[in-house]
Amino acid sequence: MSDNISFIYYRKQRKLSNNVVHLWNGRDTFCNMFVKKQIYKDRYVLTDNYPEDTDRFICNKCANVLEKKMHD
Repeated sequence: MSDNISFIYYRKQRKLSNNVVHLWNGRDTFCNMFVKKQIYKDRYVLTDNYPEDTDRFICNKCANVLEKKMHD
C-alpha cells in the first residue's frame, strides 16, 4: 500500500452527507466514488492534511478499505 494518502471533500459544508472526507489514493477515492459517480472534481478540495475547519467524518467505506489494506 502506498503511504501517499490524501483527503478529498466537498468544498461547501452541507447538512447532508456531503460533509464526508474521502481518502484519496492518487487516482480515486478508496471507496471508488469518483469513478462510479463521475462527480465534478472542481467542486472538491484535495489536500494532504485532514480538514479541521468543520465537523467532517471519514467515509466509512474508505476507512474499511484502508483497514483491509493495512491487514494485507
